[in-house]
Amino acid sequence: MSSASTGKDDKIDSSKEADTSGEVSVPDMSLLDITDGDNGRGIAKVKFIDDIEAFSNSFQPSASSELLIGAFSELHAKYKNVEMNLNQKRK
Repeated sequence: MSSASTGKDDKIDSSKEADTSGEVSVPDMSLLDITDGDNGRGIAKVKFIDDIEAFSNSFQPSASSELLIGAFSELHAKYKNVEMNLNQKRK
């Protein structure tokens, strides 16, 4: 793999490479992992997570708290954007 390559393929390719440093690779988490489909208007429904530890351990390797917080922060930002757009349409 070339070190000059960039983009989404880097994330996929880097997960396939063996880690010789002994560190555990970070799982790739998408919004599909924390959402449960969408409503009729295309707004994602968030999964209710009753047991954070079990949800984290459902990934291989298990997801770190930073990764989970980042994924939910990204989804929250999307909800805020939808809210802002709806408020602008109401005015």
